[in-house]
Amino acid sequence: MENNSEELWIISSRPKSLDEMLLTDEMDNIIKNVKDNHTLVHGPIGSGKTVFAEALTNFNARIVSCKSSNDVEFLLKNANEINSVIIKNIDHFYDGVGDI
Repeated sequence: MENNSEELWIISSRPKSLDEMLLTDEMDNIIKNVKDNHTLVHGPIGSGKTVFAEALTNFNARIVSCKSSNDVEFLLKNANEINSVIIKNIDHFYDGVGDI
C-alpha cells in the first residue's frame, strides 16, 4: 500500500466538536450529566464509541489503544498526571477489566 500524506476521508470527516455530532436525547443527557464521572462505553465496532467518548472530554483527551496489560499498568501508575484518557481495547488485554 502506498504511503499517502492525505488524511483518509473517514478521519477528516469525524466531528471535532459537540455541535458537529448527531446525538440522541439520551446521549446529549449523558454528556451533560457525566462530565466528571468515570464512564465505560461499549458496543460493536463502528458504533461511535470513540467519538462519543471524545465528546465526553470536549475532544481534549489522550487516546490510548491497549496492546498489552503493561499499557494499562502505566496509565494507572501515572493517572494523577492525566486529565482525560480514552482507553481502547482494554477488554482484550487486561484480565482485571471487571475490577475497574
